Amino acid sequence: MRSILVNNKPHIVFFDSAEVPDTVFKMVSDYGIITKLDLNHPSNRSDLKKEIGSANILWVALGQKIDEDLLKSSPFVTDIISVTTGLSHIDVDYLKKKKIRLHCLRGEDKFLEQLTATAEHTWGLILSLQRKIFSSYQDVIKGNWRRDGFKGRELQGRTLGLIGLGRLGKKVASFGHAFGMEVIGFDSYPRNIAEYIKMTPSVESVLKNADIVSLHIHATPENHNLISKDFLNLLHSESYLINTARGELVDEKELVILLKEKRIAGYAADVVNDECSKEKTPIQKHALTNPDNLLLTPHLGGFTHESRTKAEIFMAKKFIFYMTKK
Repeated sequence: MRSILVNNKPHIVFFDSAEVPDTVFKMVSDYGIITKLDLNHPSNRSDLKKEIGSANILWVALGQKIDEDLLKSSPFVTDIISVTTGLSHIDVDYLKKKKIRLHCLRGEDKFLEQLTATAEHTWGLILSLQRKIFSSYQDVIKGNWRRDGFKGRELQGRTLGLIGLGRLGKKVASFGHAFGMEVIGFDSYPRNIAEYIKMTPSVESVLKNADIVSLHIHATPENHNLISKDFLNLLHSESYLINTARGELVDEKELVILLKEKRIAGYAADVVNDECSKEKTPIQKHALTNPDNLLLTPHLGGFTHESRTKAEIFMAKKFIFYMTKK
């Protein structure tokens, strides 16, 4: 199999073309031969391998694990474009080994300041969990109309704890401040922290003192299962843990134990451990029982019309700049 080069243009394969605006294809078409796929789902992995054999550039999102297994099917790849800040779906070490260049949104702080979707979704989860919106709705559609069992909690006067005070952590903090909450936080390298945020010396201090803890850090090898059994046990029985960062940050097995025993008030997440796997994670299995203290969404944080369009166009411009400077 040969790599496709027409007029010296690389072959670019878009994994998730249904979510890419036409504007991006028009922008990129002058710089490569485009193949559009709609196979951004784990169940289509074998089909995907067949489609990328001649690709030079892969334009990916979150639905596929970009690892050695997949890239062996695509021996001509020189560049990967991921319209994400998180990179847990990509085997970065393997890319370095094969000298495959990775282009993503990480570090593009000025642009990322425009995107509020994940911070907004974080608050959607918090409000839904605290006010039992989903479980009460489930009861209503069964034909009931009762308040018993769905008494919620207010935000004003409670303490919001942020682990990670980068772009998203700060935005979530500002929303919490607007709700009249006390805001505390921890960050290894704090910068430009608003005066209403009380900085604490450690992750442990946030977990001990907050009523609602929200995670906003990257999933790195050092942070894997950062919220471990010992850390989870620092939460009190009326506290909530929110995760719109990455599932790998939390020890899900230990978390399920806490939820079953109702040793915390609840967990809401937009992520699970190893999202690209076909196997259900412990927290997904627990969700099958529809407990009142758990709420999961399928990585919808940045998945809005506005954010997705802005991000794809930004990456297209970044790609074009890269191609013209090669």
